[in-house]
Amino acid sequence: MTDLSELDMGFEVVEGFSRPNWKAIYEFVKARVPKIDLTASWNCITNQWLAELAGDLGGRAGIYRSHNFYALSDLDPQTVRTLLTYAEFVEATVRSYLREAAWSGYHGKHVLLVFSDPDDYYSYISYFGRDGKNILSGGVFIRLGYAHIALPYTNSFSVHHVLVHELTHNLLCHLPLPLWLN
Repeated sequence: MTDLSELDMGFEVVEGFSRPNWKAIYEFVKARVPKIDLTASWNCITNQWLAELAGDLGGRAGIYRSHNFYALSDLDPQTVRTLLTYAEFVEATVRSYLREAAWSGYHGKHVLLVFSDPDDYYSYISYFGRDGKNILSGGVFIRLGYAHIALPYTNSFSVHHVLVHELTHNLLCHLPLPLWLN
């Protein structure tokens, strides 16, 4: 794997959360990482980003991994592992329906940020909204920077429902869909 020790993530804390300088990161990867190392390099970068966010959330926050996903959450580990198992099932199911329309050719894992505190969730997503404003939501797919899904955990039924919706956005984000369809 490419040596990433010279990569400066350029974290800036906004609304209590560390925000990487994704433009500089993409430029670094493009200039220095051979195609053969892209997936491992992006997974390493993602780990650094999530470790920084875990610090922002406090002592209980952990990073969890599955085959296709990283999850960052301060929920109990069993809840997060159950959610990751469900996410793997949903990703495979949505891909089977979308077939070749589903996003492929990306490097690195999908990212889920699962917040136990709604205030933390809304603080996190306000950075991505217009003028820092938020509408009530059960979750959001964020394209800016490293594509990821953020959602507040209310109960498993609600989170499962939202995850299907947001993962579908995630798997179609490479297509130029009109706003009304998206």
